[in-house]
Amino acid sequence: AASFDALLQPVRQVIAPDTIQTALNARRAGGVVEISDNGRYSETLSVVVNAGQRLELRAANQHRPTLAVRDIITIRGGADAEITLNGLLITGGALRVVAANNQLRRLRLRHCTLVPGLSLTSNGTPEHADSPSVIVEAPEVTVEIEHSIVGSLRVVEGAQVRITHSIVD
Repeated sequence: AASFDALLQPVRQVIAPDTIQTALNARRAGGVVEISDNGRYSETLSVVVNAGQRLELRAANQHRPTLAVRDIITIRGGADAEITLNGLLITGGALRVVAANNQLRRLRLRHCTLVPGLSLTSNGTPEHADSPSVIVEAPEVTVEIEHSIVGSLRVVEGAQVRITHSIVD
């Protein structure tokens, strides 16, 4: 809870069988989508926030939901927008900050695990060892990775990445 943006409102809670995408669609004008259980969510996600707004997709305090995505999670924002992912375990796909129609200023990953190699085999080795966990195609974006575990990064020239207290495979 100490890493939550306490000033960011409104908060919309998601509890299975609700879908995260439905909640994200309702928060394009900013706010929080909070997953209030330790469930496993199998979805294809697109995270979008309007210009000048901040959006946080997070696990509720003392929860650790798993996002078993079916594909890449696309990240997009209007001018001067910010997106934060906080307290999530993500497997099955990478985060992709797309270049087209994207003026996102900042993407933050806090207390997240993006499974290196996208997923693991039964013996614990990465299933797609050469696949990055984070793909940044949009220049001018700052990616902040804090207290997280991620696989490799693929970042376009002009974007910035700041990594603190984290593991990058």
